[in-house]
Amino acid sequence: MNIKPTKLIIKNIGKIADSVIEINKPLILFYGEIRQGKSTILNCVRWVCGGEFPQDIISHGAKEGSIELHIDGGMIGRSFYKAKDDSTKARPVVFVRNGKPVSSPVTEIKRFLNPFLLDQDFLRNKSELERKQYFTELFAVDTTELDNELFNSQRDAQQLRAKISGYGEIDLTPVEAVDVEADKLKLAGIVQAYDLECGSVDTKNDAIRNDNATIDLAISRQDVLKSEITALELSLDSKRQELARIKPGTKRSLLVKPTKTDTSALEKQIQDAGATNVRAENYKAAKKRADEKKADEKNLSAMEKRQRDIKAEKQAKLKSIGESCGIKGLEFDDSGNFIYQGTTAGMISDSQIMTLSSDLSALYPDGFGLDLIDRAESLGKSIFEFVDRAKAEKKTIMATIVGERPAKIPPEIGVFVVEEGKVS
Repeated sequence: MNIKPTKLIIKNIGKIADSVIEINKPLILFYGEIRQGKSTILNCVRWVCGGEFPQDIISHGAKEGSIELHIDGGMIGRSFYKAKDDSTKARPVVFVRNGKPVSSPVTEIKRFLNPFLLDQDFLRNKSELERKQYFTELFAVDTTELDNELFNSQRDAQQLRAKISGYGEIDLTPVEAVDVEADKLKLAGIVQAYDLECGSVDTKNDAIRNDNATIDLAISRQDVLKSEITALELSLDSKRQELARIKPGTKRSLLVKPTKTDTSALEKQIQDAGATNVRAENYKAAKKRADEKKADEKNLSAMEKRQRDIKAEKQAKLKSIGESCGIKGLEFDDSGNFIYQGTTAGMISDSQIMTLSSDLSALYPDGFGLDLIDRAESLGKSIFEFVDRAKAEKKTIMATIVGERPAKIPPEIGVFVVEEGKVS
């Protein structure tokens, strides 16, 4: 939707009592000294479109004020009045197009309205963070995906460096394991044979002990019988017969256990082999740890390379945005912050903000054919560049300049003198 402004009518607004300004030139300049009402004229364009207004917007002594911006096929209007509590109130914005009122006029106006038109200090009044956000949204300076990948990669790389540092010195002296199973079987066989032989001796000694106990009992019985023979002469014959029958036999000596085979050498061999095998296991573990360290170092190298690639990709993207944004001297650093004419966002001067605001304003669609520049003393020799820009963008540029009206005015420039609220 294109809107071509044709006329601005102001009544009782600030110092302006009653003025009609024809908008019929590519560039319209308002000359005059300070505090004469020049800026009020530009602000009327902002206020009529729904912009915030000051409490002293109505001319001193008046009860009401109004602004009308006439366009091809319609009009945008807004009026103000003094309430009973002496505060200033605004009536709803009226938007008539093709003879019919537009529903939700403010919403419809903002749909195609240049923000710099509503507020000439749109950029100046923003904080450094708000400016960054504005440029990020305007030029789609979004590197969130790359930033997240870079952050995650740097975090993982830091953890991997800590892990690699924790490996410390790794002893990789090779150690071969020794097979001691045959020696263990041999030793077990020797021990088993010895235990069997000792068991056999113990069994035989138990039998000998039983026999000797029987003999001891017979000897004891023999002594008892001898006493009985002496005491019992009547039974002497029977006792002698009984004595003759008893044959105690000969007592045997206990068997001696065999001498234990010396297995100390075999045991030492097995012990030494066990120590060697422990070292061999340690070597295998160290070798595995060294392989893991090598793999981690390879992964870290790949992460660091990807981080460099991400940074390069981000720089290329930001450089491309700066080159294609259409604003001369505007670029973006690695953090996405904008730099204008070599100056960072926090250090940009008022004159740079004014120039940048004008360039940014020119980027917006030409749906609303006005561009406002307050106190444009810096126009100077570039005045014809503004004329050319207005023609190219099919709009009218309205600007205020402190000073006297020049004697010679090119036909493509409309000039008004503002003095004590009167526009001529």
